[in-house]
Amino acid sequence: MAANDAELIAPSADRVARRALSLAALVCRSAIEDNAGNQEAEAFRASVVSWAGDVGLTDELEPGEIGILEAPLGSLTQRQVIDASWRTEGLAVLAWALGRCELPPYDAQANAPRIAEALGFCERRAGTVLHAHSFASTLSWLGSQYSGPPRTRGEPR
Repeated sequence: MAANDAELIAPSADRVARRALSLAALVCRSAIEDNAGNQEAEAFRASVVSWAGDVGLTDELEPGEIGILEAPLGSLTQRQVIDASWRTEGLAVLAWALGRCELPPYDAQANAPRIAEALGFCERRAGTVLHAHSFASTLSWLGSQYSGPPRTRGEPR
């Protein structure tokens, strides 16, 4: 087998959940960028960084993403804010894959605050999608949705 023919391994549900919560943190950070000088907003930004470390998300963040989360409010470039806000789309897909929300229509924006809430954003680990009980229900849901061989659209189960 050639190096580029390596077998792809799907990420675990835990990794998908950690990435989804990481994206929620980035989207939140982009949304509060215009609040430079607001002490409450800066305290919230710092609490999100602390929370991300507490629930084990830092390994899932890329170096540039960590820099965005840790940057003081008002210091991001317009490109960084735009790029971070676009992560809402990936957040929606991962939350859907975890059974936490429906995908929005193709012509509508995903509702990042609602999706983040469904994942347990900024809650203690037991309140997030990372909690073992949440995984049991997620895996059950995934099994009910994707059991058996692939089907064509409209083909009965």
